[in-house]
Amino acid sequence: MDKLISTVKRKTRTSGSSADSVSSHDDKKKRESSTSDDSILEAFNMAEGLAEKVDLILAKLSKLDKLDAIEQSLDSLASSISSIYLRVRE
Repeated sequence: MDKLISTVKRKTRTSGSSADSVSSHDDKKKRESSTSDDSILEAFNMAEGLAEKVDLILAKLSKLDKLDAIEQSLDSLASSISSIYLRVRE
C-alpha cells in the first residue's frame, strides 16, 4: 500500500521591523489596560450606587420597626379600652 504523507502548511508571516511588532504589542496592552480600568471604574460606580440603595432600604426598615411598635401600642390601647367599656357597661 502507498503511504499517505500529509503536509501541513504554515501561514507565513511577513517580517516587519521588530519596532513595529513591539509597538503594536504595547498598543494592545494599553487597550487591554484601558478596558480593565473602565471595568474597575464601572464596578466601583455600581458598588457606590448599591451602597446608597442599601442605606435607603435600611432607613425604610427602620421606619417599619417604629410602625410595628406603634401598632403594638395601639393594640394594647384598644384592648384596654375594650375592658373599660365592658366594666362601664355592667
